[in-house]
Amino acid sequence: MLVITNVRPSAKFLAQITGGKKMAKDKCTLTDTELIEKARDWISRLAKSGGREWCLRVPVDFNHDPDIIFSELCNRLEGAKNI
Repeated sequence: MLVITNVRPSAKFLAQITGGKKMAKDKCTLTDTELIEKARDWISRLAKSGGREWCLRVPVDFNHDPDIIFSELCNRLEGAKNI
């Protein structure tokens, strides 16, 4: 079995897959308003495409990947409920 560790993509590769946009390193940095807008956008894209628009990036993009967006939205709602 081959195990690869400590692989870091080049800056050029990251620029290609992100369209030159900076990605959050370890958490979602969107404001609540931005997060809601992204979630609504994803819902629309998924509904229109029958789910084919679903995509995950490698490395993960905490401000774009739908699983992260929906998870962060749930986490913030749970946090607000506990106030």
